[in-house]
Amino acid sequence: MEDAQIIAMFADERTREDAFSHLLKKYQQKIYWHVRRMVINHDDADDVTQDVFIKICVI
Repeated sequence: MEDAQIIAMFADERTREDAFSHLLKKYQQKIYWHVRRMVINHDDADDVTQDVFIKICVI
């Protein structure tokens, strides 16, 4: 799914959870490995990755 489609889904409250799921599937691993280059510990990298997605939900 394209990013523009995911963003459009976020605009509608009925599809917001699906949009988040698509976003998570598409970017979770990429964000994790980006963070992992900066944070050596696996658990810390997981925590930072989770924080990224929590901040997305709040916005």
